Amino acid sequence: MKMLLSTTAVVVALGFPTLTLAQTTAPAAKPETRQQTAEISGFLAARGQSDLFASDLMGHDVYARRTPADMAASGGATMNADGTYDMAMMNRADLDGMDNIGEINEIVLSSDGKVRAIVIGVGGFLGMGEQDVAVTMDQVTFAADPADRTEMYIVVNTNAAMLKASPRYDRLGMTGDAAAHTNAPMADRTAFVAPKVARDGYTQVVVTEVSSEMLVGKTVYGLNDTSVGTVDDLILDDKGAVSNVIIDFGGFLGMGTSQVSVGFDELAILADAGRTDVRVYVDATKEQIQAQPQYLAVN
Repeated sequence: MKMLLSTTAVVVALGFPTLTLAQTTAPAAKPETRQQTAEISGFLAARGQSDLFASDLMGHDVYARRTPADMAASGGATMNADGTYDMAMMNRADLDGMDNIGEINEIVLSSDGKVRAIVIGVGGFLGMGEQDVAVTMDQVTFAADPADRTEMYIVVNTNAAMLKASPRYDRLGMTGDAAAHTNAPMADRTAFVAPKVARDGYTQVVVTEVSSEMLVGKTVYGLNDTSVGTVDDLILDDKGAVSNVIIDFGGFLGMGTSQVSVGFDELAILADAGRTDVRVYVDATKEQIQAQPQYLAVN
């Protein structure tokens, strides 16, 4: 299993040091700080020497060498005693021998949290429409500029010919056992029973009165008025009526997207007299929504 991560709030351990490059060693912690840290296991108090923020990587330019090169020639990365690496060094002038191939669009994590690859949007560089290529981390070098220690360069150890021959990265596709499971016929899910909800000043909305403008983006509530998700899209039948509602309940740590499709007849839609406030209800908790088969749009 793998998942995509696009966030500014997660620390990604890549085996390289932090971007606080002017400081090669962390300041000594005060005794009381060390004691507090020791008492709270399973949490990070600060970014470590081998950590990068995902926000430092998302949208970052990526370069490819035109010819093979050894990073040691310009100050290559060296391994520390703890198995992490000091940042390699590279001058801006070194970019003259490289191509700017695109930007990082996604970071691929395995189910155990390890970074497997960076997904690079390379369409413009390859002279074609937008296309993603996933490059594994053993082909990626992170380097700092000795003249400006806040500057980071991301270089892939490949060239244009290899990129053009590389497979397009399929965000929805899966390989291995997960693919076999996903492609297998899925048992029919047990539909929720439409709740009977009444709220002062609100009336029930029937399917013929529903529009995408009315529902998309609206919060979906459980019977206790607790949010269980958001309406992301509507599916119409062959007569143009709404048959299903796509509910987005968020992804890993509330980031990204995970969706389920429920029938319109499983929901109760209430609106005030002026249709300025629309409330969507389902007789389910967020955990029950999350347990439903995941919906994947087919483009």
